[in-house]
Amino acid sequence: MTIDVSTVSPNLANQAWADSLNGLTIIRDCGTTMAIHPRVPDTAITTFLNHKAVADFCCLRCEVGNIGAEAQIEKALDTAGLPASFGRRALGADIARLVAIVARLSGANAVKVRLDRITNNACRLFHPDNVSLRLVCTYRGPATQWLPEEACDRSGIGSGNNDAIVRDWSRVQSLRPFWVGVMKGERWPGHQGGGLLHRSPPLETGDWRMFLALDPVE
Repeated sequence: MTIDVSTVSPNLANQAWADSLNGLTIIRDCGTTMAIHPRVPDTAITTFLNHKAVADFCCLRCEVGNIGAEAQIEKALDTAGLPASFGRRALGADIARLVAIVARLSGANAVKVRLDRITNNACRLFHPDNVSLRLVCTYRGPATQWLPEEACDRSGIGSGNNDAIVRDWSRVQSLRPFWVGVMKGERWPGHQGGGLLHRSPPLETGDWRMFLALDPVE
């Protein structure tokens, strides 16, 4: 299957493409603030997320050690009330793979897992994260948007107005469902004031997202 990459400009200075999950180590490069691994959607996970029982899911929060991560995540999915199925096992296995990537990138012994069913526009403002790095993946719905450095005005951060932050709306970049993005935040060494500016995309009425964020425990 051909992957549509039209939502991302191909040659941005602070962005890098990875042809595998292991290739996301490119985020360590000095000039890179967003590393992207494009993926095709997993049919089993997509089918599971369309199950009516998932409509009652709100969120999952846990810390997972990088040894035995899949079993820990399965237990957390149970506790969160997501019904056991082949699709849920596929979701848990994918999250475990991504936990391993974050642990490898950061050297952390544990990773914070946040899985949210998002139904509102609460995170609509472009902002940096107060972490060293964050891995994001949207399994359903519109995916994370971010700004190239030349398209943002950092003096507008905290104004409550995206128009004070975005110099050129045509330069806003977007991940796609199942793509994996790793972003540098404000706590990356030597990177204070340079964390990638990103946001949750606007949602149409009645739409929702299944969003995963992974942070190293620092």
